[in-house]
Formats: sequence, structure tokens, C-alpha cells
Amino acid sequence: MRKRGQFTLFVIVGLLIVSVVMLGVYYKDEIFVSEWEKQKAQSLVVPEEAEEFKIAVDDCINEVSLEALKILGLHGGYIKIPADAIAESDLNPFSNSLEIIDGTDFETAYWFYFAANNVQKKQVPTIESMQIELGAYVSNNLARCVDEDFYVNYNATVKAIITDVEIQNEKVFFTVTYPIIIAVDDFYFKFENFYIAQDVPLGRMYDAATQIMDEENENFYLEELSYDSLTLYEEVPLSWTEFDCERETWEIEEVENSLQEILVNNMFAVKMKGTDYEVNNDAEKNYFEWSALNENYGDYNVNVYASQSWPFTMQVTPVEDGELKEDTLNSGPLGGLLSSLFCMTSYNFIYDIKYPVLLTMYDRNSNYRFQFAIQVVLDNNQPRTNELGLIDFGNAEDTLCVDAQTPIDVYVSSENYYGYLNAEENVKVSLQCITSKCEIGTTDSNGDVFGYVPQCVNGILIAEKDGFATETEVVTTIEEVSESLIIDKLYNLSYEIMLVDDNGNVFAPTGEDIVFVTLASDDYSITAYYPTETDYVLLKAGNYDVDGKVVSSSSFSLDLDPLEFVSCTNVLTKGVDDIFGIGEKDCNVLEFESAEFENVVSGGVDIIWDVEVSDLEGARKVTFYVASPGVPENAEELEEMMNYIDAGLGSREPELS
Repeated sequence: MRKRGQFTLFVIVGLLIVSVVMLGVYYKDEIFVSEWEKQKAQSLVVPEEAEEFKIAVDDCINEVSLEALKILGLHGGYIKIPADAIAESDLNPFSNSLEIIDGTDFETAYWFYFAANNVQKKQVPTIESMQIELGAYVSNNLARCVDEDFYVNYNATVKAIITDVEIQNEKVFFTVTYPIIIAVDDFYFKFENFYIAQDVPLGRMYDAATQIMDEENENFYLEELSYDSLTLYEEVPLSWTEFDCERETWEIEEVENSLQEILVNNMFAVKMKGTDYEVNNDAEKNYFEWSALNENYGDYNVNVYASQSWPFTMQVTPVEDGELKEDTLNSGPLGGLLSSLFCMTSYNFIYDIKYPVLLTMYDRNSNYRFQFAIQVVLDNNQPRTNELGLIDFGNAEDTLCVDAQTPIDVYVSSENYYGYLNAEENVKVSLQCITSKCEIGTTDSNGDVFGYVPQCVNGILIAEKDGFATETEVVTTIEEVSESLIIDKLYNLSYEIMLVDDNGNVFAPTGEDIVFVTLASDDYSITAYYPTETDYVLLKAGNYDVDGKVVSSSSFSLDLDPLEFVSCTNVLTKGVDDIFGIGEKDCNVLEFESAEFENVVSGGVDIIWDVEVSDLEGARKVTFYVASPGVPENAEELEEMMNYIDAGLGSREPELS
């Protein structure tokens, strides 16, 4: 009896555990959204003086993220379609992407295609790869959105942008880490993160698209429909026997044009079951309705397109002198006798066909479009065979890092006071391959680490250690690799910023001044500010471009020659443009005749500074000098001051002590 009670208890506990896991899986999107919304709500709390700036940045993120989503949707899940190993040419008319409008860059990726060497290829993006590309696009294009003068007006200093993206079924969340410091008069505020959610059902559309792709790879609906086009239309001869003494022939060019026109019309008639469409009769419903989706997508329009302007190849036999001719039954005595007595003619043509099909999905609620292309292939009148299997993404990182078979030996060192290299131990070394970061190990007392990595072209070898700048190197790990990395020590130095007038006198900035100095080398950069909450910088040896500005209070207006700027927006039009989500431009002319300034650049520095390890060893402080000949009061003085800075007058190298 006791054992039965214990068994019952175990069953109850087990059911509770399963229930908790299932609830976690079911509500994971809601949990993420609520946490993200909480962080977004916190970011909205900003001082009144910073609200206009935040709105401007939010508007830019909104604009650039929508732009990224549109590009990704039209490109088949890619911001930038992967380059084909064999460029498009007469020998490779299809390539790995479909040029939708001839002579333009409007193209989308093939999710399935035959390469130029006739090898089957899959090119289906993953959720992870789409998130990475969306984030990279926002990070790389955000700076161009906000007017540079807007940053100047707020005396804004910015750091590197990092954008994280989370694709959900009905929304796409953008978390933009964009450290910005604004300092106007006595006001100082620092932004860290910005949060934008787009009501775009990218996750759900992607799920529907992969269902369609899997169905096509499994049952070859498009190939079967193409074969029916060979059998049902008299313009395209296929296979039959007739008793007629007159032998028929067909011009191969005319057959190809007729077949392509038939395929285009038939593809346009295809309707996706479970989506928003209308059928005119039972024949359309029974024949052209494609059951590729396992759930209802009634708010989507799904269309299938082919075009006579797109690449199309057709090879057919037997052919003689550009004509399709009969294959008369005359083999052996019986065949010859029947043919001569009854004028019996046998026609039997074998076709190899390859052409692209574009599948587009449109969600009317969000006005969002997602599309991709497929190559449809008939080989000897038969649908292509599927040599690649169905789409299975699994855990890309686990799969890639587990398949680590290439030996790699890495030696890590650092420069000492005398300029010699010493082995550096306890350095963490890893390989970044696409989105996967594979750990190699930690260096020993000799600075060495040996391990195995997956085969990777242009991977990133990474060396990391506390107190040192991260070092990276591009490597290809197709074969055994041996690499050496030099990591640079970071020196924690207190700092001060001093100004230098046109007589060489050194003085401290006033409370009304905003000063920043940026040091940038090929692989490292830091910025020092006045006023600031921190009083130190992390500096390493290197050759730096030193660039800085002083911004002071000064009210004056600047008369401009009338300036005209053209602002354009896209307006969707009906027709083929409306099908693919493009349209005409609506442009307005903006005129400016004057500008009012409350703050003005009153000094700056632009020099090269070379600092070595021996200079930094033992140093505790660095002083930055910025030339400041005076506060301009009109346009002429402002121009003179800028010329003063450009000429390097009053410039001094930073000083270590």
C-alpha cells in the first residue's frame, strides 16, 4: 500500500513538472513581451529637456527599422542576398536570386535552386540570421537618419550602436543600445537604450513560407502543375500516336514561347488554401487550390507569379534543324509494315524545363509583404528529385561548434616596457563563425592554447582577458591553423581637459563650456568629456587620431543664401508596382534663409598622437589640450576659428604624468 502511495505521489509531481514546462513554452512570447515592455516603459522616463531629442531618435529608429523590415521581406529574408559563387551570366542565367524587374536591383533570393554546376541548393534564412541582419542594418544606418545639426544643437556625443532584434509571430522588437550624452547649458543627460516594436507579423509569415517550401520539396506541386501544362495544351506537343500520312513539325522557338505563356497564366491562377482569395468556379477550386498550409491564414493574400521576362530554359528531344519532329514507329519489320500500311505516326517528346516562380505573401492589417523565389524543374518530363530533405534548422550553434574537427594552435602575447613580446596566460580564446561562438580554451603559462574548431571561411578569432583590449583576427579554418595574437594592456588613467588660447595660455573650461576629446586608432577608441561623471579613461598603446571640440554659449543668427532641400516619400500606385510594394515618389521643396544659434563651436583639436607602452607604464594621469581662441560672435569669426583649428594652431599633444 505504501509503494502504491509513493507511486501516486511521483505521478502527481511528474504531471506538475510537465505542466510548468508546457506553460513556460506556451507563454514564452508573453513573458518576453512583458519584460521588454517593462524596459521600454522605464526608458520613456526622461527629463523634459531631453524629450525632443528622444522623440527624434525614436522616430529615426522607427523609420530605419521599418526600412530594414521592408527590404528583408522583399529579399526573401535577407537584407543583403548572399553572393553567388558563380556570377550571373549567359552560362548561369538564374544565379541564386531572381531579378524581378529586368535591369534593376529589385531582386529576391531563391529558397531552392540549381547552381550552375547542376547541384541542388537551399538558401532558406533562419530566424536567427534575420534578427542579426535586421539589427546590423539599424546599427549601420541609424546615424544617417538624424540631422547632424540636431546633435550639435544638443552638444550630443555618441558611442557605438548595437541593435538586438527579437522576431515574434505578430511583432518585431528592436532594442537599440545607443549611448548618447547630451549637454546643453547646465543640463546633462545620458541615454542608454531605445525600444521600438513594429507591428509586423514576420514570425508568422516566415512560418507560413517554410510550410510552403516544405510542401513543395515533398510533393512537387509546382512541377506537377508544369507537367500538366505539357499534357493539356495542343500548342505544346508531348506524346501520342495517330494515323495520318502527313507528318507534323513544330518550331522549337514557338513551342518555348507558348509553353512559357501557359505556365505564367497557370501559376497566376494558383490559390493557397487557407488564405484570403476568391475562386470563380469549381474547376479553379479543385485544380488550382494548393493545400500547402497546416493552419488558417485568412488575413493573408498569397500569390504565385511567373513571368515571360524571367529566365527560362527548355531542352526537348527529338529535334532536327530547330524543329520538333515525329518519332515514327518503324523499328523492326512489324513497325515498318504498320507504318507503311496505315500511315501510323508516333510522337514522343522529352522535355527538360527550368524556370523561376515568385511566391508573395501580403498581410493587409500591417501592409507587410514577404516573398521568396523557387526554381521549378522538370527533368525528362519528371519532377525533380529532392536531394536536400526538408527544412530543419535545429540548434545552429550547437551543431556548428560540436562539429569541431580542424586543429588550431594559438599563441597570445603582449608587449612589455622594453617593446619585447611576453607570453600572456589566462587569455580566453574562441572562434566566431557566422552566429556561433565556439570556445577553444585558455592560454597556459607559455601563452599557448590548442583545440579544435569547425570549418569556417572568414571566421573571427577572439582573444579576451580582463585588463586588456579584446583582440580579433580573421581566419579561415578549412585546414589546420596556427595563429599568433598580440593583446594590448589597458591603463586606467585619471584625466583632465584644459583649453589653450591663441596666446598659448592654458586655462580650465568654464561651467558654460561643453568639451569632448575622442582618441581613435584602427581598432580602439575612447572619449573624454567635460563636464563628466567619470574621471578616468582606459588607454592602450597605439597611434591615435585626436579629435575634439569646445561648445560655448553664444546667441547669434546666421543669414544664409536661400537653400533648397528636396524631401521625398514613396507613394504606392496601382499596377505592377502595387504587387511588389513599390511606387512613385512624392517630393516637396523646403527653403531655408537663416539659422538661429544658442551654442557655437569655440575651439577644437585635430592631431595625431603616438603613445607607446613605455610611455604608459607608471603614468597615473593624462591631460588633454584643446585650442580655444575665443567665442565667435558672428559668421566671419566662426569661419576664422574653424580655419584656426584646421591649421592646427594652438594644438598640443596629450600629456602623461
